[in-house]
Amino acid sequence: MRSLGIGVSPAMRGSEQRPQGFDFMHGRLPSGASLSRASVATAYDSGGHLAQFGIDQPRFEHDAVTGTLRGLLIEAAATNFVRSSDRIDATAWTIASLAIDRDVAEGIDGAASASRLEDADTGRFGVVSQVMATTDPAVASLYIRKDAVPSTTRFAMLRLAPDNDLRIDTMTGGFHSPSATGGVIDAGDWWRFWVQASVAPGEIELYPAVGAGQLQWGYGTGATGAIEVSGIQVESGSRPTSLIRTDASIRSRAADVLTLNWGAQGVRDGARSITCELAGTASLTTEIEIVGGRATVPIPPDGQPIRRITLA
Repeated sequence: MRSLGIGVSPAMRGSEQRPQGFDFMHGRLPSGASLSRASVATAYDSGGHLAQFGIDQPRFEHDAVTGTLRGLLIEAAATNFVRSSDRIDATAWTIASLAIDRDVAEGIDGAASASRLEDADTGRFGVVSQVMATTDPAVASLYIRKDAVPSTTRFAMLRLAPDNDLRIDTMTGGFHSPSATGGVIDAGDWWRFWVQASVAPGEIELYPAVGAGQLQWGYGTGATGAIEVSGIQVESGSRPTSLIRTDASIRSRAADVLTLNWGAQGVRDGARSITCELAGTASLTTEIEIVGGRATVPIPPDGQPIRRITLA
């Protein structure tokens, strides 16, 4: 009689060797995943505040409105060309026909870091501006606190000079751009507005009260009012990335490098397709090259955090 011996059936062996992938929805890196980044970086914490994360520290981003975990945020390198991104002062900014109170209100980080800009002049436009050296395309973004002031009373404007304007309704988050691409992100107590310039802009301008009425209407110096702002950024690209806070000098954020150990899950070296489940309902299938059991993960588009990664 032939002895069958003791072992594992081929079907079971196949089941055991099936790679599980990597789950980033537990607020920590799963086994076999490592992350490096040569600078600090920011992301929303569970309290809806924009928190700073140290060098090589993973950023598990949360929804700024609900506080729920969205996944692991990894981004390409970027530079904020705006100096003094949170505190609008006369050193970095040119101020005209405005009263400014600095560090007077809770900013996006939960500290007293926001600036209040008030235009009370009915004869001239109040504006703060800053000259920059950028590349193209470029995108400007800033946080404006939500308020109860309708656009029929006053609307604000963000401009990437010379003519990339974004008219802003601080109550509803509505916006209108006559000649550029723009958008808004709901950030809890704040709106994050952005506008894109296809040609390298030389200046950023912010008007707290540039008109009153429908956003499609023209401007008028008779409008007055105040806004609270924080986290102003101009960077290369077509969409804003996480805030890079600056002081007297521009600053850069290093790229996140996420490395996965597929070899520990029985996956051989070579070219492979992976599926990245992103925040929301989106997913991305992309190619990786596994060398020595490990492979780096490509940066997802539009700053979407990664929830899970599996072999496609």
